[in-house]
Amino acid sequence: MRKCLFIICPTDCIESIINKTFECESYFYTSLGNAFIHDHKTIQYLNRILQKHAIKHICFVLSFNNTIVLDAIGSSKVSNISILNHLYKDINHHQSSSKLITTSHSYQFTVFSYHLNDKIKTLKCQLNAIRKQTVTIQGKIYNRQQNIFNNIYSDLLCLERHHLN
Repeated sequence: MRKCLFIICPTDCIESIINKTFECESYFYTSLGNAFIHDHKTIQYLNRILQKHAIKHICFVLSFNNTIVLDAIGSSKVSNISILNHLYKDINHHQSSSKLITTSHSYQFTVFSYHLNDKIKTLKCQLNAIRKQTVTIQGKIYNRQQNIFNNIYSDLLCLERHHLN
């Protein structure tokens, strides 16, 4: 059976939904808004989990109504939590970039995609530096109203810089 490490936000409460939806042996790592700290100790810990359980797939998952990310996009009511300051700064950057390329109906999805693509890129680089075997990493956004997991927009759409010819 395929094994997957899901990196989720504890405020989403989607572990049981993931277990029912995905046909795999599921492992979970939680961090607020999927903003876990990518320090050497955390990466080593994740690598040990991947090796111990022979996990070859990682999936970042956020609910489309994630309270942490939506707060960063909007009112910033919980931004006084110091550990979230860096996340809020990143989300604001992703929000600015999203305004350049999206229409209003896909704006929030694009911000979430930017955020998760950034986390995927960082984690890939750090894991590739210490692992001999590659791990596939992807991102999904859970829509509670439709009860589906959508793939995030690709990194090609969420470019760090935009060029117009």
